[in-house]
Amino acid sequence: MKELLDKPLPTTAPQMAQTPTSLPLSWQAKRIWTQFFNDIEKELSRLGVFGDVADIGSKIAENAARMAANFHVLIEQGPEGEIGPQLMEAAIGVVFWHLKEAKRIIAANRKPKAVADAALLLEWLVKQDATPIDPRDILRLARPTRLRDKACRDRALKVLTDRHWVSETSAPSRLIINPKAESQT
Repeated sequence: MKELLDKPLPTTAPQMAQTPTSLPLSWQAKRIWTQFFNDIEKELSRLGVFGDVADIGSKIAENAARMAANFHVLIEQGPEGEIGPQLMEAAIGVVFWHLKEAKRIIAANRKPKAVADAALLLEWLVKQDATPIDPRDILRLARPTRLRDKACRDRALKVLTDRHWVSETSAPSRLIINPKAESQT
């Protein structure tokens, strides 16, 4: 490490602008990196394995290339040559582990869907002018629109009624919002 730090930085005269050397991937490393990129990209959709961490997953292939470059410079050959396939595979292993850990940690801290939907529904209900509210209006007017799904609405309403944020009147069915709900949204 000390040898690397003692090397003079390549610059151009007279303004002394840095001109870093290029550190290309070997064709084998590029093939491995491209396959990794494509495999991750397939799993970033909402229904993919990494759909819930797509913002992190979309950068993971870049991070693998950077990690391989660091391995090459710091461990293997210094700032010359090209990055080989073994270093790319090692870098992919490291960043992929971090991606899986991010998914695990984020999933552990995520609210259950019914609870998240209930919070959205309560926020929407509080903003409505009419009270009591006809539950059918949720299916026609609610935002976000996913709350317009009957099963989603019913799960969210169950959470809200169980927690006493909303109560339901009998015939005709109407929803009454707990006055304290306004301070919660």
